[in-house]
Amino acid sequence: WLKAFFVAQPVAYDSRRPSLAMGRRRDPDDSEEEPPDAVDSDGPQRPERPLTAGEDLAVASTLAQTRGLPPELRYEQVQGFLEPLGFGVTNETNWSRLASEQPQLVLSIVGHTEFGGHTQYEVKGELAGGPARHLEWATIRRLMHLREGIHDPVKVDLQGKYDAFFSKTPFARYTAPAGTTERLNAWMRSLALCINAGALSPRVVANALHVLDAPGVEVHPNKEALPVTSTIFGGGGFANNPCAASAADMAATSSSKSSASPKHSRQPMEVILSGPSVAWQ
Repeated sequence: WLKAFFVAQPVAYDSRRPSLAMGRRRDPDDSEEEPPDAVDSDGPQRPERPLTAGEDLAVASTLAQTRGLPPELRYEQVQGFLEPLGFGVTNETNWSRLASEQPQLVLSIVGHTEFGGHTQYEVKGELAGGPARHLEWATIRRLMHLREGIHDPVKVDLQGKYDAFFSKTPFARYTAPAGTTERLNAWMRSLALCINAGALSPRVVANALHVLDAPGVEVHPNKEALPVTSTIFGGGGFANNPCAASAADMAATSSSKSSASPKHSRQPMEVILSGPSVAWQ
C-alpha cells in the first residue's frame, strides 16, 4: 500500500473499462464475494495505517525526484484558476481590471538543496491586495522546471519587451554555477514586477503560478494523508519549516534507534532518503 503513494495518480476515464466508469454489474446468481477492503488498483489508495513522518518524507523525496512540469492549462481553465487567487480575468488573453487593481505578487528564491536526487530551488510566493485575501505559499522546483515552465513562456509572451523587465536580472545559466540562487532570486523578483505591471497575459501568469504550486494546485491525490509532502509542495515550503524539520528529526531519530548508533542524536537526511543530506544554502 505504501508503494501506491509513490505512484498514485488520479484515475482517468476510460470508456473501454465500464467497470471503472460505471461500476460492475453483478449477476443476481453471482455468489462471488468481493473483499471488504477491495480498492481499485488503478486509483490512489488509502493507507492501512497512518504514514510515519519518515514515510511521508520519503514520498516527498520521490515526488521531488520524479515529477515534471504540469500539463499546460487549457484556455477555458485560465479564468477558473486565477479568479480564486483574486485576479480579474476576462479570458486567457485579457484582464478585466487594471493592473493597479489586481493582487500584487511577490516572488523570491530562499535557498537550494539536494533533495530527491536533484538540486531543488525553493520559491516563496505572496499575493496581497485586491479582492483576494492575503496568500502565502512555497514550493521546490528544479532549474529546468523554472526555465522551461516559466522563463521560456514569459520570454515568448513579452517578445521585444523582455529586456525592459529583465535586462538587469538575467536568468540562471544552464550549468548552474555558483551564484545561481542569487540570479534566480533576482529574476523571480523581476517576474513579479512584470506580472504586477500587467505586461503578461493571463494564460502565461496562470501557467507560471501552476508550475509554482500556488494555492489551488493539487500536487498529490492523497495530500490529506501526507502533511509533510503537502507542506513542502505548496505549503510552507522546506527551508526553516517546522513541519518538514520535525518530520526529518522524527524519521532520523527512528533510524538512529534502529541502528543503535550513539554518535549523533540527529542523523542527516540520507538516513531517510538514501541520498545526500539536506542542507539549505
